[in-house]
Amino acid sequence: GLPIPETVFIENRADAERAARTLSYPAVLKPSVKSATWQAITDAKAFPVADADELLDAYDRVSGWCERF
Repeated sequence: GLPIPETVFIENRADAERAARTLSYPAVLKPSVKSATWQAITDAKAFPVADADELLDAYDRVSGWCERF
């Protein structure tokens, strides 16, 4: 009976754009698996996003750090 937030998997910019249009906010962008690159660049577990623009900005900034969000 607990509410579960919607989950969307993002593997590319088109997925991120679709997610930006369909998710409710606030949301978080987090890697499905923290790659060695992710861990070398940040200690963050996820990035909070307040709206679609922030989601796309965050995706563009971190998309090279892992393959799937």
